Amino acid sequence: MSQQHVPPDDQALDGARPGAPDAAGNGAPPRGAEPIPARRVRQPKYSVFIGTGVVLGVLLGVILTLRAGDAAAAYSWQAKLGYLCSIFGLLGGILGAVVVVIIDRPKD
Repeated sequence: MSQQHVPPDDQALDGARPGAPDAAGNGAPPRGAEPIPARRVRQPKYSVFIGTGVVLGVLLGVILTLRAGDAAAAYSWQAKLGYLCSIFGLLGGILGAVVVVIIDRPKD
C-alpha cells in the first residue's frame, strides 16, 4: 500500500551532478572552450567587526566600573557595571560597523 516516489526520466537519481556530461556527451562544455578566469573579491565580515567592537566596549565598561570609586554610592556596583557595559558595548558595536564600512568602501 505504500507508494514509492519515482523521479521523472530527466531527473533520475543516478549519482550524476547536474550539468555533468552523460554517456552521450550531453551537458559537456563545447570543445576548445577555455575557463573564464574569475577575480576573487575579498570582503570583510561585518559581524566579526561589530562583535569585536561590542566585546571591546564591554571590556571598557568593566574596567571603568572597577576603576570607579564609591564616592557617590547612589548606585550599586552591579548597576554601574550593567549601565557602562550596555552603553560602551553599543558604542563599540557602532564603531566597529563604521570601521567595516570604511574598509569595505570601493577603491577608486
